[in-house]
Amino acid sequence: MGDFNHPNICWRDNTAGHKQSRRFLERVDDNFLLQVIKELTRRGAMLDLVLTNKKGLVENVKLKGSLGCSDHEMVEFKILQAARRAHSKLTTLNFRRADFGDLLFRDLLGRVPWEGTLPCPRGKRGPRKLVSIQESPPPSSGVIYHNKEEVRHKCQEACMDEQGVPGQT
Repeated sequence: MGDFNHPNICWRDNTAGHKQSRRFLERVDDNFLLQVIKELTRRGAMLDLVLTNKKGLVENVKLKGSLGCSDHEMVEFKILQAARRAHSKLTTLNFRRADFGDLLFRDLLGRVPWEGTLPCPRGKRGPRKLVSIQESPPPSSGVIYHNKEEVRHKCQEACMDEQGVPGQT
C-alpha cells in the first residue's frame, strides 16, 4: 500500500503511456499482484494503491477523505483471514516406541541365513575362507576377520552335533 506516483497508468486495462509506468506494471504482473482500489485517490488520479497477491484477501475498500493538510485520500480496507491450507495427515510408524515382543525377535532371528556366517571346520557351515587379522583382503570381499585361536574355539562350539560331541578340527 502506498503512494506510487504513476498517474498515467490505467488500472482497468493495465496499460501505461510512460516507460517507467510500463515497467512498474510489468513488476506488478511478474509478482502476481492485483491492485484492488477502484476509485481515484488524488486529484483525478489513482496514486494510492493497495496490492495483494490473492484475489478476495482484501475487501471493503473505501476512501475516507483527507487527513489534515494532506491532498491524498485515506484508504480504509479489510484484510480477510487467509484460509488455512488443508494438511494431509501422513501416518508414520515410530519404531522406537514399539514393543516387538519376544516372538517377533525370535522370528526375525530365525530368518537370518546363519549358514555361512559362523566359522566351522570341514566346510559344514561357515565362510569358505577365514583370514587372520594380519592379512588384508579387500573390504568388499565379504571375508570375516578373526585370529586363528578364536576361530578354532568358535568352530568347536558351533560344530557340536546334537549328542554334544565336538567337531574335529
